[in-house]
Amino acid sequence: MKTQRCIVSGTRREYDQYIQENNLDPNDYTYISGIDTLMGRTNIEVLFIGTFYLRDDLYEILQQLEARRACKKREKQKLTNQRRNSTAWK
Repeated sequence: MKTQRCIVSGTRREYDQYIQENNLDPNDYTYISGIDTLMGRTNIEVLFIGTFYLRDDLYEILQQLEARRACKKREKQKLTNQRRNSTAWK
């Protein structure tokens, strides 16, 4: 599964400037305009740039990212336990 790259910045202008200054393809990066931009995305990599810390919704974005991380960790642990309990491994 391909990793989706996302950028959290203070403003859209900062995002656009970052993409341009670093010669990045804007089709490879998604600007996180709000918490709803994260919905339905899996396997994401997030980059925080500029004045991201001034965003009014930063706490909610961080909560969503942490919830995803915890869920992914639980899924990985569940898969590991299934493999350990499988008769194929005994």
